[in-house]
Amino acid sequence: MAPSRYNDKALACDLIIITTPFDPIEFYRQIFGDERYIPDYARNNNKDSFEQLLRRITLVIEINEYCINIDEYNPKTKRFEFIPSLSRKNTFYNPNQLAVTDEAVELFNSMFD
Repeated sequence: MAPSRYNDKALACDLIIITTPFDPIEFYRQIFGDERYIPDYARNNNKDSFEQLLRRITLVIEINEYCINIDEYNPKTKRFEFIPSLSRKNTFYNPNQLAVTDEAVELFNSMFD
């Protein structure tokens, strides 16, 4: 179910893509808090554990200005770690794109014409 005004909506999805600056563990903590500090009696109070989220994650891709990595969960360290053999150079990053372009300004202005 997805939260919606008045009535939640049922979802039937084959693919959900979440973009976030956080790895899945930190993403979970940002939404639900750090589960290490949740008392045992409250752990199952309408909240799935991180392990429930982890079971549903098929692929974690980490992108930075230098490379694109596939990360996997390491249960020993309880962290996501990239797989060096699958790391690729990020050929999409362009530091010159960070500036506001004329096209972006034109698009913005067109919203108010």
